[in-house]
Amino acid sequence: MGKFFDTINDSHRDFILKQHIFFTASAPLSGEGHVNLSPKGMDSFRILSNTRVAYMDIVGKVQTSCGFSVPYYGYEGERTQAQQWAEKKGVEGLEIYKSQKNRVSLDGLPTPLF
Repeated sequence: MGKFFDTINDSHRDFILKQHIFFTASAPLSGEGHVNLSPKGMDSFRILSNTRVAYMDIVGKVQTSCGFSVPYYGYEGERTQAQQWAEKKGVEGLEIYKSQKNRVSLDGLPTPLF
């Protein structure tokens, strides 16, 4: 059975800071639809306080980019596909991509970004 904590304690912090991969998940607001679980990497997870964390979100669609930023294991280094893809798109291209592809979830629910 999992344990729940109200805050991130020192042992949690020590463990978290050693990790090279983490996962995020979202679920639809209704009883129907899909749960989306995404692996993340690129040293993008930060502990802001003992009750707040943040991570840099790398844009893309699951079908084409899932795992692009996940490190190789045994840990060999960071993947560069997500950065290369974003650099090719450029700032304006990324905004266009997000407005076309990231307005709704896989279930058609609106995202909070727009």
